Amino acid sequence: MTQDEMPVDRFRALLTAFCSAHQIPIVGQTLGVEFEADSYRVLIASDPRDTERILVDVVVAALDEPSLDFLMALHQLNHHARIEHDWVASVDLSDRLCLHTQRSLATLRVEEVDSILAEGINRAEALETLCKTLAEPALTAEGSPLGDASTAGLMIRG
Repeated sequence: MTQDEMPVDRFRALLTAFCSAHQIPIVGQTLGVEFEADSYRVLIASDPRDTERILVDVVVAALDEPSLDFLMALHQLNHHARIEHDWVASVDLSDRLCLHTQRSLATLRVEEVDSILAEGINRAEALETLCKTLAEPALTAEGSPLGDASTAGLMIRG
């Protein structure tokens, strides 16, 4: 077994244990699994850029057509949240609002994957609520859906 195969094998063992614990079917020698958790689509996969890391992606909501104000607000949210946690909000190529994080695979256990998943779902719920709240024009300020993004109430705290 080469050095490069070890993280892949470690990921497959972790993914198999996670799927077994949650009765999620796993097909073949996959490097990821997608499933629904608390009405959110979740992807757990080997990070394609670094096999020593795991990627967790939570789809928050489908967006009709994200406005420039919304996208700027998302950037501001990520800017303020960057020192508090390592979750990043983004819009994918299908105009879905997503949250994602990467973690080291080295010592990760199923219980920790469960914890990461729970954290992602909690953040998805908070982001979805924030987006619904910001859709109300009376709550916007100075043309930006977040207004003053430094306001603590608008943060998705970690």
